[in-house]
Amino acid sequence: MVEVEHATERFAEAALVSGGLDSAVTLALAQRRCLEQGRGAVAALSFDYGQRHRVEL
Repeated sequence: MVEVEHATERFAEAALVSGGLDSAVTLALAQRRCLEQGRGAVAALSFDYGQRHRVEL
C-alpha cells in the first residue's frame, strides 16, 4: 500500500474500495467509463480503519 500526503495528479473520478470483489468491479467499471470518454484516470481510495481483513488493502 502506498501512502500519499499530497496528490499531484488530477483524477476524473474517485472510487472508495475495500479490496473486495464488489469494489474491484466498481473500480473497473468507473475506469472503463473514463477511458471511453477520454477523461483520464480513476483514483482508488481505501482507508485503514483497523479492520481484520487488512490484507485486502
